[in-house]
Amino acid sequence: MWRFLNNVEPPKKKSKSAEEKRAAGKEYDQTKRQRSFQNSWLAHPNFKLWLRYDKETALMFCNICEQWATSTGQAMGKTEFVKGCSSLRIESLHKHAKSETHTGAVAAKGAAEAPPGTSTADKLLRQMNQTVINRLEVMFRTCHFLAKKARPFADFVEQCDLDEAKGVDVGQTYRTEPKCREFTDAISEIQRQNLEKEISDSKFFSVMCDEATDAAVVEQIILFVSNYGKVTTRFLSIQKLERATAANCYGEIIAALHEYCGIQEPELWSKLVGFGSDGASVMTGRRSGVGARMKEHQPKLQTVHCIAHRLELAIKQASKNVPMVCKMDQFLINIFLFYHNSTLNRGLLRRTAEALGVTRFIPTRTGGTRWIGHTQNALTNLLSGYPAIVQHLLEIKEHNQTSNDSKGKSAGFLKLLLSRPFLGFLHFMVDVTNILGRLSRTFQRMDMNLPEMPKLVKDTVTSLDKLKSHITEAINIRFDIDAIQLAAAKVINFKSWPIEAERDFGDAEIAELVDYFSPVLEKAGTNTNSIEMEWSSVKESAYTDYKPVYNASWEQLGVKYRVDAENLFSLVDLILTIPAHSVECERGFSQMKRVKTDWRNQLTSTALTSTLRILMEGPSIKEFVPELLQRVEINYLGTLLGKDKVLRDRFVEVLVSHCLKTNLRKELRKNAGLTFPQIRDEALQIEGEMGAEMNATNVDVIRATNQQVQGQPSELQKWQQTMEAAFLTMQKQMSELQATLTQPRSWQNRGTTYGPRPTDRFTKPICRICHFPGHIGCVAECYFSHCYYFFPMWSNPSICVGNHVMYMHGH
Repeated sequence: MWRFLNNVEPPKKKSKSAEEKRAAGKEYDQTKRQRSFQNSWLAHPNFKLWLRYDKETALMFCNICEQWATSTGQAMGKTEFVKGCSSLRIESLHKHAKSETHTGAVAAKGAAEAPPGTSTADKLLRQMNQTVINRLEVMFRTCHFLAKKARPFADFVEQCDLDEAKGVDVGQTYRTEPKCREFTDAISEIQRQNLEKEISDSKFFSVMCDEATDAAVVEQIILFVSNYGKVTTRFLSIQKLERATAANCYGEIIAALHEYCGIQEPELWSKLVGFGSDGASVMTGRRSGVGARMKEHQPKLQTVHCIAHRLELAIKQASKNVPMVCKMDQFLINIFLFYHNSTLNRGLLRRTAEALGVTRFIPTRTGGTRWIGHTQNALTNLLSGYPAIVQHLLEIKEHNQTSNDSKGKSAGFLKLLLSRPFLGFLHFMVDVTNILGRLSRTFQRMDMNLPEMPKLVKDTVTSLDKLKSHITEAINIRFDIDAIQLAAAKVINFKSWPIEAERDFGDAEIAELVDYFSPVLEKAGTNTNSIEMEWSSVKESAYTDYKPVYNASWEQLGVKYRVDAENLFSLVDLILTIPAHSVECERGFSQMKRVKTDWRNQLTSTALTSTLRILMEGPSIKEFVPELLQRVEINYLGTLLGKDKVLRDRFVEVLVSHCLKTNLRKELRKNAGLTFPQIRDEALQIEGEMGAEMNATNVDVIRATNQQVQGQPSELQKWQQTMEAAFLTMQKQMSELQATLTQPRSWQNRGTTYGPRPTDRFTKPICRICHFPGHIGCVAECYFSHCYYFFPMWSNPSICVGNHVMYMHGH
């Protein structure tokens, strides 16, 4: 209309407000505009790594957030791109890419996929861990020394003090008795893992066990295993027995194999080929003994009565039929006690021996459960010190101030020592015990195997036949060798081979052994049909390579021919694995008595097992090198880091004790082989699982590394946010306080004890202590009952130290 009027300007159009423009745009989008997904967004550099579009539902998703962010409704985990975003706009994609949830999920994904040693957390761990490892090396060496010397854990604290006095940096942490026990377990764990690997790699193994009573009058069963066909004996464990019954012993043996060797039932019975014991009825009973229970699962199991114990029983059996032997044993015990229980007699005997120039004169103990070698030593010492002992006994007999009891005993001793028949019998028994003692010591060798026994017994009987002793018959009865043992002895023991090669030597014995052990060999994957052919080839090679052939050994032949004769060497390994004795158990009990003394009678079976494993099989003090410490760090230190308050230095306090949740620590304890980077990755993955709820009592992990997990801010970012929020809160409270002070209130009456307490929700609360409004005061009567000033670093300022509720209006 204005165009038809001359000289008149049309009025300016009224501009629309921002609300009107938004309403118009919204109406346009709803009624006219049709938005669609653009395929070019999938190639956008900011979206291509995580954007996914579902054509059927017309929704956009984020692959990273679906895997690493939560959707529990928490503020930090809420995102449309997990459930599906229907707003097909590029602004929505940009907004999501910059959101805290998405950036946290990307950071968690990157930390989990980062190669070890490249992330910021790994570098921080390595830098801060170096000092810890240097101190731990000193402490591990101290713990290893205490175990090798059978010293108590309580000495660890004093040893650390001594190291510190020498100028060695041991720090102020871990210097306690419980930590010494944990470090000892860590060192023992390395030996146990070696044992587990050996059992896993070997085709066959055997078990040796024995029982005894410790210083706490508790029945203990000690276990050893031999494997690899090299007669390699390893300490397994020492177990506590409620009662020394066959059922309990059998249960403890199977449980120890499960726990310390990691071997389960099917594999156990396919590899177990031998069981050695001291011959007690609990172990070797035909109906319900431990060996009989094992044979129910493995019919071809060889139960072996320890040959060293069998020799002792044969000697005692023969001694019962010879009165002079009984008289000799009683005499040796009595004369030992005569000098052992009297310091006066021992001192006078020493003076007499010095005058006569005799150096070996003190009688030694014999009898009881001791080996025949102790009788041999007692006879040798008696005859060596014979002049001094006889001269001293004559002096006692003729001395007037000597008691009648000593005179009577000395007269009895002199009657026997001056008797020509008795003295001649003592010399005869020296010859007998020399032969039997040599056989006993041979039977007690660690590398002794069953195929060597028949020849040793035969040679001993031949030597005793020259002495015409009753013991020959007893030995033949005790060592009744069956056909399988004879066959094994002929082909396995090279000392039984003929000097010159014979074409058919050992063929029948090999066939007999293959026929007997075929079920066990076939379960181990051995081709039994090829053993006889491989036997002929290896036999010919042994005669060619070794002159004479008795210098050969199966270990040396195995290096050359095991690949070509694998099936034959499986049979050899099986036979050599069968134990010949259980003497190692006796040695183990001797070490147990060193460790578990009267003063340490509360030592648990686990701690005792760890100490004995280090004492008997661990490296020497000089050989305990840092390489082993590195293995300890890799295999065990991860477990220590997963426990509460195990390591108390700054590194663990920041990155473990303060950052790992309780349930996360439990998860990490299950795997003892975790390294530091693996702990970090495992923590991030567990924290990043879908549905992981976060609240005030459930703190996120490893914020100190400046990594965001589940969209949560890092420690530095959260501290900054806390400070900003605290500053805003303080400004608001100051303004409210200033407004409150300008108004007269009834609180100005300070005559009452606590002052009036306002109940109106618009009235500021009044502190019960100073009667001032707006202060933070504890509601209850606790030791913090005074004015509270807001401290910005408090994680929850509504809770006081005494767990009492406080008013939230600070200065």
